[in-house]
Amino acid sequence: MGGHDVPADTVRCRSVRSVSNFLTLYLPLADDWTFYDNSSAHQAWMIASFADGIFKLLEPKPWLKLQKQIKTD
Repeated sequence: MGGHDVPADTVRCRSVRSVSNFLTLYLPLADDWTFYDNSSAHQAWMIASFADGIFKLLEPKPWLKLQKQIKTD
């Protein structure tokens, strides 16, 4: 892989900020969206989605953890 080294704490900070922006700013503006967890090097899996006015929560624990994390940071 190319690129440059980014310290782990910087990656975590950016990740929290990105998820916070998604949940608070972009999600309310989107007609349809899908949220994936890509923390595994092997596979990403769908956590939640919203399409045609229907919210689908496939993985409640990670979704609630993200929401809690955003509210406490």
